[in-house]
Amino acid sequence: MQEIKCPKCGEVFQVDESGYAAIVRQVRDKEFEKELSERKAQYLSEKENAVLLAQTQTRQELAEEISLAAGKACGSRERTAAGRGRRPFPAGKAFV
Repeated sequence: MQEIKCPKCGEVFQVDESGYAAIVRQVRDKEFEKELSERKAQYLSEKENAVLLAQTQTRQELAEEISLAAGKACGSRERTAAGRGRRPFPAGKAFV
């Protein structure tokens, strides 16, 4: 037999092995559910942060690629115009 002291009233009572096991299981299950809930919340938070980070990195990489492509396009247009003895024309302007 196990003795258990009530945390509220302080009364000590005896519990047989099966009753004691049931109390331990109840406490363990409650703690397990609490831990599981905390870990789930942490996982979801980390997942959301990882997705946001990946999106930000992808946007930065795309912006860099666009900038490089635009720079190459402007550079080739200037070289072509300079090779013909002309001034480079502004981007977006058409000849009439």
